[in-house]
Amino acid sequence: MTGPAMVTIPVLYQQSGWLTPTLAFVIVGILTYFASCFLCEAMASVPGNNKFQGRIEFSTLARFYFGHRGHVASQVFINVSLQCLNIASIIIAAQVMDDTVIAIFHKTCGVSLHPSPGWLCTSRTSTGASPFDGNVMLITAGYLATLAFTIPLGLLNLDDNVYIQVFALVFLFVALGNWFATFFMAGMQSVRVPVNGADLSDVMGNVIFNYGFITTVPSWINEKRPGVGVHSTLIVSVITSCLIFVSIGWLGGMAFDYPSGSDLLSVIVSSPLSNKFDLVMLYLFPPVILSLTIPVFSIVVRYNLLQNKVCNKGLANFFAVVLPWLVVIPFMTGEGLMIVIGWSSLFFTSVSNFILPFVLYMTAVKFKQDYHAGRVTLTEDQKQIIADMNIPEVTTVSFSAKVDEESPLINSLNHVSAPLLPGGDAERSYKALPEWFFFSRTPRGFALGAAALLLVAVIGTIVSNLYMLIRYGDYDIS
Repeated sequence: MTGPAMVTIPVLYQQSGWLTPTLAFVIVGILTYFASCFLCEAMASVPGNNKFQGRIEFSTLARFYFGHRGHVASQVFINVSLQCLNIASIIIAAQVMDDTVIAIFHKTCGVSLHPSPGWLCTSRTSTGASPFDGNVMLITAGYLATLAFTIPLGLLNLDDNVYIQVFALVFLFVALGNWFATFFMAGMQSVRVPVNGADLSDVMGNVIFNYGFITTVPSWINEKRPGVGVHSTLIVSVITSCLIFVSIGWLGGMAFDYPSGSDLLSVIVSSPLSNKFDLVMLYLFPPVILSLTIPVFSIVVRYNLLQNKVCNKGLANFFAVVLPWLVVIPFMTGEGLMIVIGWSSLFFTSVSNFILPFVLYMTAVKFKQDYHAGRVTLTEDQKQIIADMNIPEVTTVSFSAKVDEESPLINSLNHVSAPLLPGGDAERSYKALPEWFFFSRTPRGFALGAAALLLVAVIGTIVSNLYMLIRYGDYDIS
């Protein structure tokens, strides 16, 4: 959750003031927690998966509940959302890596496309987004170094990256401590961060982008150890991230002035207060933190493509691992990062992270009610999805391309599945949502509660974004 948009939060606080972004981080953080829980509930409601025995990815879950058409639309929104996170990470990682190359070799070079095509070198560390400000670059030294470091990791599996991610987490907290020390050394001025700012156009886009991890929750559920608690992990993650976001934005915004197109890393690099340790931490941040988030999102995209048999492994690796590095080229310099964050959050991250989980949950409620009442039967595609989930209890059963109605797995579904909510004939084996949230003990009442939160998510992500962009942004809609 501490991804590429984190370094732009101080800019957001200076532009928008501290009140609106702080409220947005808190409210969206709460929605993030519940959206993740709703998604877990939908996973546990798949027959035979009440204890997460099988492996089911986000887009496969949409395919199970929505059918083919809904699955295609969901696949687009989920994968584009994840790839936008990748693109933003690549932008920042490549920009700061170029600064690192300048610090070591006193210059960085690349191939320029515009306005002066050809080989271009620079020795200045820009206060803006990139040392190549004003040029559209095809490749740079920082881009190539980041690419060489991250692509091999993207070809691995999630469980192969666990120890690398643990190291990145430890480094993150060390880097945060260093940043906060730099903020206090710079001398924070409250006048830099007013209560209410003049430009609110980037608030919802930035906040939603920072919380855009919900699409990875199914992959995490599939990989986590059985003893790892879902509630505790989600709550600690959301609260910690919210505190980090608000602290970086508020304190970082008061510590420095941010030129147009800049971010926290570029400003600290160019600050006269930076010592050697500060620079080492800053130069290590892209490869250790940002570059290591890129393989995670690439792996999740590949998992979704392969489990649904969208393409073969070679094409899946191309779309998941290679394609973002080609798409990112026009955005590597200038204000490309803010463009990617703002528009992708509006159209893709908000839908895949804060709308789909609620819709999936409500569909799961209706499906489970109808399934247990005998009003619906599993379609052939749903049977095949269950057969492909590799549920441990039935791994000795051989399945054909179409699972037969008399299959031991299909026959056992009515026995292993329990009512979705407490208060029925039997408690379900897994409770993704905490007991205190069950304000109604009936599926109808809880579905209405989910619908209410869905309405908040829709209004908060789409209507607010459109209003802020039209009212405060530099867009002419006449």
